[in-house]
Order: sequence, then C-alpha cells, then structure tokens
Amino acid sequence: MSQATVRLTRKTLISFLGFLILLALPGSEFASGADQDAETAAIKKFNRYIKDKNDDSRAAVVKSLAAIDSEAAVKALGKSLTDKSWKVQAALLRVFSGYTSDGAVRALEELSSRGSSVSRAIVLVSLGKIGRPSSLPALIQAAEDRAWEVRRAAAESLGRYKDDERIASSLLKLLEDSEPVIRTIAADSLGDLGDEEAVPGLIAGLADEKWQVQAAVIKSLGKLRDPRCVQLLIDLMRRPGRLQEDSRSALEAISEFDFGLNPDTWQGWWDRNKDGYVVPEKKQGRKSKSAPGPGASQKSRSAPAPTQQRTRYGTTTKYYGIKTPSDRILFILDVSKSMADKVTVLKPELLAGRDVDSEVKMEIAKAELIHTLKGLDSGVRFNVLVFHTVVDRWKKKLQPCTSSNRKSAIDFIAKQKPRGSERLKARPGKRSSANAEIGRTNTFGVLVEAMAITGMGAIDRHYRTAVDTIFLLSDGEPTAGKITQPPQILREISGKNKLKRVSIHTINFGKSPAGASLLRDLARQNDGKYVDLVGETTMGRRR
Repeated sequence: MSQATVRLTRKTLISFLGFLILLALPGSEFASGADQDAETAAIKKFNRYIKDKNDDSRAAVVKSLAAIDSEAAVKALGKSLTDKSWKVQAALLRVFSGYTSDGAVRALEELSSRGSSVSRAIVLVSLGKIGRPSSLPALIQAAEDRAWEVRRAAAESLGRYKDDERIASSLLKLLEDSEPVIRTIAADSLGDLGDEEAVPGLIAGLADEKWQVQAAVIKSLGKLRDPRCVQLLIDLMRRPGRLQEDSRSALEAISEFDFGLNPDTWQGWWDRNKDGYVVPEKKQGRKSKSAPGPGASQKSRSAPAPTQQRTRYGTTTKYYGIKTPSDRILFILDVSKSMADKVTVLKPELLAGRDVDSEVKMEIAKAELIHTLKGLDSGVRFNVLVFHTVVDRWKKKLQPCTSSNRKSAIDFIAKQKPRGSERLKARPGKRSSANAEIGRTNTFGVLVEAMAITGMGAIDRHYRTAVDTIFLLSDGEPTAGKITQPPQILREISGKNKLKRVSIHTINFGKSPAGASLLRDLARQNDGKYVDLVGETTMGRRR
C-alpha cells in the first residue's frame, strides 16, 4: 500500500470516527440509561477525542454534546474555545446557542467574561440567541469592551432583547463606534429593537462615511417608519449609486407608496403632505403607485403621478425588468447543460431588448445580457461570471465600462454555449476536478466566487467592498459543488453577505420548484428582487 493511500485511509477513518461519535450520543445507546450516566459518558468521549488533529473530527466531537444541555457540558466545551479552527468555533456557537437549562446558561454567563476576545464573542453571541434576561448585564458590559470582536458580539446580541431602556442607550453608543462593522450591526439592531427614541441617532448615522453603515441605517429607519427622516431620505436619492434604491425602499415602507427612483416625485408628494403627516397603517402586498380618489380621508394619501425620468440623478441599469442605480455590478450567467433547452417565456415584456428568434434559453439569456451591457453607462464598473460545474470569469475584478471593455465582455458572452456532459480534465494539484461531469449547476460555487469578488466586507475591518449589486440568472436547482442543499446554500451565502450588504437580484429561467425557491429566497434574504421568467415576478422582501 502506498504512503498516499495510507494517508488518505487514515484521514477517512478519522472523519468517519467523528461521525460514529455523533451516532453514539443521546438518542441512541444513551437513551435508555440514566441522564447522568449519559452525560458522564458523552463528556468522557468528548475529552478523549477533542485533541484530534483533524478539524472536522474536532468539530464533530463538539457537536456530539449538543444534546447534553448542562453546566458540565458547557465547562467541558469551554476548553475548546481556544481552538483556532473556524469549523470548531462554528460548532461551538451552534451547540451553545441551543442550550436552555439554567445550569448551562449560568456557565455561559461566567465564560463571557473570561478568555480571549474571540472566545468571549462566541459565548456572547450564543447568549444573545438564547435570550435570557439574566444575560443582559453581561451584554451591556460587553458593549464597552476594548476588544472590537466583543463589542461586535454585543451589538448583534442586544438587538434580540426588548423592553429595557439600557439596550437602546448601549446600541446608540455602538452606532458611533470606531469600527464600521460594529456601526452597521448596531444600526441593524436598533431597527429590530423598534424604539423610536433611536431615530435621532439613526438620522445622524445617515452621514456615515461607509455606505454599508448608511444602508443599515436607512433600512432601520424604514422599519421604524418615522416621518422625521423623510426629507433626508429624499435628499439621499439625489446622490448617484446604490443608496438611491435603499432610500426608495425606506420611503415606500413609511408612505405605503411607490414613486420609483425619482426624488422629484417624492419631493412633490412630501411638500404636499409634510404638515401634520400621519404615517398610514402598514399594508400587505404591493405599494400603491397613485393617489387615492377624491374620497380619501387623509391629506397624507394624496400624491402626484410617478415619473420615470432620472437623468438628473445618475443612471439606472435595467435587466429583466429590475432597475438598479448601482454603478458596481456583477452579472452571473448559468451555462449549464439544461440551458440548451427550449422555453416559453410567459412574461415577454421583460425581454424588451431581446433580438433573437430562438426559444433556446441560452440564446435568449445571452441576447438580453448583451442588450443590457450595450446600455451600461460609462460610469458603471462591472464584471461577468458564467458557471456550470466550474466557474469562469470574464475578468478577475470589476472593469470600467469603456467601449473596449464593453466589446470584450459582449464577445465573452456571445461565445458562451451550454456545456455538455463530458468529463473535466484533471488539473495539476486539483484531484477533485478529475472525473467531474461538466454541465451541471454549481450555484454555491459561483456565489462563493461572487462573494470573493465583492471584497472582504465583514471580514475586513476597513470594510472594503468592490461590488454592491449582483444579478444571478439560473434555470435549475443545484446539482454540483461543495453544497447542493438549498437551505444550506442560503445559510452560507446570506451569512457571508450579512455585513457586505450586497443586493442579490435573481432571475429564474427554469421550472424546478427547488431551483425557483432557492432563487426567490436568495433575493428575499439579500435585499434583492426576484423575477420568474416562466411564471410570476415577485419583489424581494428586505432582510
């Protein structure tokens, strides 16, 4: 047996051992024994295997104590808080967050003031998810900690609590934190808190130097629906860029009207109604685009007709009926095998730019993207990804929309064809690429690639993000890649994007219920809009 085979066999056995440990815990052999015996046996196994060199095995051992909701389990797991593996840290957060017993919560509260800043952050976020009132003092104290990781955990967790005046005070302080990531989380939490006393602080946050912080502030002001911010939101709409759309969404939430992206229309409505304005009751469904008839009882419900003119306030890119004022856009196109299929588009009005007689999905998609690129403004920076089993970039990073770059991108798109079912050739150092069938749908892979192009975002304390808007067109459910289960893809991508705040718009070109559901939920969870080309078009809900 070769050394490589020996190493592979050992790694496989170690990973399988972790799986066996999970199977051996409460719910199997321990289920019929006394609870104390089950706890003792589980902790003994944990102590025996937690020093394994394999990250996956250690993470599995941590998860093995998920059902042992006790003080002893927390103390045992506390030893792993020094583990630098993100897999182990994620497992600890998952396990701690599921504990509810008094003893376990008390033990976690004790851990929250000890150890490294990272370990304390894990414990504090867990306490926030558990939500016990007894944990609130520890979280409020953490909001003033010197370590930014600890303050970040406090900002995230405090938004889960209600009915305590200390919470808003702590979050407002964090809204002025030196770290932009913390300011973003604090703004989100203030919106979740629903305390109108936070409005003046949030309004001040509209002037933040980081657009992600501004986006979080705008969203929270939309949730609080306070008329004091209306004029400021209209003023923000006069500035080119992605925040126009964020401001529009907040104004819609406050007014229950949809006057589009034209600030002059919003200004005309506000000038007529600002004196004594009363926020209307929140309605379900689409916002009204026109004023009610003469029988309307509130002055606040009268408004001028909307207009589509936007030349004075920047440009708008339109793609499958979705308009965005963004000037940093990433287009993603599915080129998997199924894109060779023919389709009957039930909403042809969304394909006004299509100059193709073919009913083949690939040809329709190419024609529409080329049409959109031809209309891009020179101030827009953009990139294009295509994907099937693997991902291919037009360029490594965003490019300015010069005539040469536009032509290059169009040529790149024009040559795309649906990929067949042949095998990928093995690449040096890429064992996994051998024997892989091309032409499948690697949705997770392309989204991970897209997140990498967007920039470090939440990972980078300086909050650099290159892309703020993504368009993803696909026609099927995930069938290739590291993750193919839609719920897990949603958790991973929405988690990565939580602080990047990139809008992800999705276009469905297939009839797979699972694929359509994934694209719809991806848009809803990531401030995007969802278009179903073979069915209904649905606006994405804000996160």
